[in-house]
This record gives sequence, C-alpha cells and structure tokens, in this order.
Amino acid sequence: MEQVSSVAQRAELDRALDFIRVVTKLDRLARSVADLCAIEKHIAGKGAALRINNMKMDTSTPTGKLMLNVLGSIAQFEIMRPPRRSPGREPPLPRLATLEG
Repeated sequence: MEQVSSVAQRAELDRALDFIRVVTKLDRLARSVADLCAIEKHIAGKGAALRINNMKMDTSTPTGKLMLNVLGSIAQFEIMRPPRRSPGREPPLPRLATLEG
C-alpha cells in the first residue's frame, strides 16, 4: 500500500523532536499550520524554543511566534493554490466535434 507522506504519521520526526533545537528551513518541518503549531507546542513543552536559522526566527519571542504563524499560513496557502501557468504554456483547447453532412 502506498503511503502519502503529507498525511501519514511521521515517526522519525516524532523521535527527532525529542532532541531537536534548531531548524534550518521552515518548509521542511511542517505540512500545515495545524501541524506547525503542534510541533511548536511540543518543543515549547520541553522548555525549548523553535528557531529557524535562515529566517532569523525564534519562537521564544512574541514576534517569533507571530511570524511563525503568518509564514506557516502563507506556505499552506501556496500549497493549496492551483499552480500558475507560464505564458506560452497554456494547455491545448479540447477539440470540438464537427458534424459533416
């Protein structure tokens, strides 16, 4: 059976969260805002803060928590939005049936 990673339980992530203190890229950590908030809450429950190096974000501050939620929401929006088409790469129009008679 094929397993979809975006909805599957991530056991390795759960184990890593017992030791993790620094994340290098936000988009590699969570797949939704709810997931991101749960991970941040788990880390905070251990007395640690979530820091994302390439964004200089630290959730031990009110500003860091705000930015985490805003950027997480934007990332989720980008995932849910239909892909944009490049100019000149439009899909072909369907052929119309013609009646000959």
